[in-house]
Amino acid sequence: MWPFRKQPNLELLDAEFGWIDYEHGVWCSILDRNPSEFMVTIHAGENGPTELQRNFYRAILADLSRLCELGLAFVSTDAFEPVDIGTLGIYSVAVGRGEDCEMEKFVMEFSDKQADLIHVVWLEQGKLVVYGCDD
Repeated sequence: MWPFRKQPNLELLDAEFGWIDYEHGVWCSILDRNPSEFMVTIHAGENGPTELQRNFYRAILADLSRLCELGLAFVSTDAFEPVDIGTLGIYSVAVGRGEDCEMEKFVMEFSDKQADLIHVVWLEQGKLVVYGCDD
């Protein structure tokens, strides 16, 4: 075996997140093997997501409609340039480590179909904390 050969990513079928793979401390949903409409990232060790992370993600999904409305309203008022929020949808949800889940902190990203500009919203305990964007 060559010492510089890339090791294959870890991959697993998680009960809550579906097919995910692991690289550099982050599990990421495998979109072409999951029915989800958006990407999910989970910051967890090689053993996979914890039950706390699964429970927190379930709570996010249960409140997803309200959280989306809240996030998009934040984007429309805090964006650096006017944004037609009607063209935006969820791009991704990022679930942090245990302490983030306990504090109900997570990130939602929104984009249009081209995903040229990603609007990033940080939430804590169901409240908006910070807005940013990335291209």
